[in-house]
Amino acid sequence: VVTRRKRRKEVFTLKSKWLNPDDFVPGKKYIKHGAERLRNLTKADHNRRLTEEAQNKLESFILHTMSNCNDEDVEQVSTEGERDNIRSECEKAEDWLYEGGANAGLEEYVAKYDELEALWSPVALRLHEKQERPDALVRVRGKLSDYKKTLREWEEKKPWIPFEKLVNATAKCDEMVEWLDAKVKAQ
Repeated sequence: VVTRRKRRKEVFTLKSKWLNPDDFVPGKKYIKHGAERLRNLTKADHNRRLTEEAQNKLESFILHTMSNCNDEDVEQVSTEGERDNIRSECEKAEDWLYEGGANAGLEEYVAKYDELEALWSPVALRLHEKQERPDALVRVRGKLSDYKKTLREWEEKKPWIPFEKLVNATAKCDEMVEWLDAKVKAQ
C-alpha cells in the first residue's frame, strides 16, 4: 500500500518600504557581458563535442580497420604489403591516440583519420566490388536477356523497324555478354 502525502503550498507576500524592485534589474552592460560569455561557452561546448566525435570516429575506424585486415575477403582483394602497411599505420595512430594525441585538437584528429582512410579506401572499394559483383552480374545478364527477348518480339510486332537494326542491337547484346564473360574469367 502506497500512501501519498498531500503537500500544501503557502505563498507569503513580502511588503517592505525599504526594498525597491528597480534595484534588482541588471544593467545593460551586465546583460551584454553575460550574453557574450554565454555565446563563448556555447561555442566551446560545440568545439568540445566535435573534437570528441572526431576522436571517437578515429578510434572506431582504427579498431574496425585492424580487425578487417585479418578478414579472409580482405586478404583476397589486397596484397600482404598493403595489409601490413595499413596495420602498421593503424598501430602508430592507435599509439599516438592513447599517448600523445589524447589532448589533440579537432584538426589533428581529422587529419589522422583522413590519412588512414586514404590507405584503407582502395582496399575497401575492391572489397565492396567483390561483394556486389555476383548480384550485379546476375542483374546485367538478366537485362541483356530481356533486351534480346524484346528485340525478337519486335521483329513481328514492329515490322517498321529495319531488320538490320534489330540484328545489330542483338549482336551488341551478344558482344556485351562475351565481354562480360571475358572480364569474369580474367578475375
